[in-house]
Amino acid sequence: MFDLIKTLTELDGPVGQEGPVLDYIEPLWQSLGAQTERTKIGNILARCGGTGPKLLLAAHADELCYLVRAMDPAGFIWLANGQG
Repeated sequence: MFDLIKTLTELDGPVGQEGPVLDYIEPLWQSLGAQTERTKIGNILARCGGTGPKLLLAAHADELCYLVRAMDPAGFIWLANGQG
């Protein structure tokens, strides 16, 4: 699990530009036997068969991006939105 989270957080995925994250996730779902579909707004729907209770997993593929503007001697940091 650690390796998966590390890989996902190292992929470029700022707000509105989640393509690399989705390109990584979709084949993972498919390798588990899920049927996948990308929506017009860039979401992935993954459907796994089965007869048990239905379960919805929902998560963001993007990451908020901030730039460190300054840091004081006490370690406090001031951030700027890294979206441009």
